[in-house]
Amino acid sequence: MFRKLMITILIFGAFIILFAPHPHAFTITTRRAMVEDAIKFCPAELKTYLVKNIATVKDGMTFVDRNPEIDYGPEGIKSFYSRLISDLKSNEIQSVNTVRKFGLISCYIAEIINPCNKWRFNRVPQATEDEKIIKYDGHQEIDDIDTRLEDLVADYEMYYSFNKVDRAIIKRAYGKAVNEIVDYWVSAWTASGNNITQICARGKEVSHVEPEHPCPYNLNPNLWGTNTGYYHSAPPTRSSVQKHRSSEAIRRANEQKSQINKQRSRINELEYKVRWMEFDRKMDQIGE
Repeated sequence: MFRKLMITILIFGAFIILFAPHPHAFTITTRRAMVEDAIKFCPAELKTYLVKNIATVKDGMTFVDRNPEIDYGPEGIKSFYSRLISDLKSNEIQSVNTVRKFGLISCYIAEIINPCNKWRFNRVPQATEDEKIIKYDGHQEIDDIDTRLEDLVADYEMYYSFNKVDRAIIKRAYGKAVNEIVDYWVSAWTASGNNITQICARGKEVSHVEPEHPCPYNLNPNLWGTNTGYYHSAPPTRSSVQKHRSSEAIRRANEQKSQINKQRSRINELEYKVRWMEFDRKMDQIGE
């Protein structure tokens, strides 16, 4: 009986170590970055309003992190969208609740697109705000919100069912969420009678891609020849940059292998303890 119990504990511990879920694709940090990126694609008038109240918008966007048990479906978007238009038409445009609705709409949109809601055990890579280029696909007015939401849900349910959710898919989902958010924000702003001078141009990009550090090369041509702490003032060659990035990839792979080896060591240690306890038990029985 004792041996069976210890073996069960060992197996359960190994399962937790080796098969623990990955972090959610859209984390609280990722959603905050979505708000910042979406604001960059907004018309000047709306951008000024949102930047002034960005803390409140982010508070609404991260509502899901405080209330993960709620069903973040299309009905929530429809409700907050209509209420936002109503608030913007009234004298409550500067109200905290009005501003927060921009974030709540963003939160619901992100959760519809979030791969974690379509993937068992949430075992998908975690989205980060770096190494992404988000391209604006142009403003698409929210004319028929019911059809728009039905298409969005159907498209992503089908997309995730036919594609392995990897980091490339996560980046695509991030960009789609940002573009959808901008469409709803701008449509609510104009539907409530607020003016805009110019829509952001289709194809505009927001880039989070930065040179990997530490890097001995100054990749900014404006800083060549200046005292920036880099080893070379001349433009780096393509092969030198690729070599650096390859070494970084090898380093990360070695770190992953090290983590796996640590996990295996923990399992071996548990197994050794179980066997030693079983040996002690048998020796006690012989002594009796």
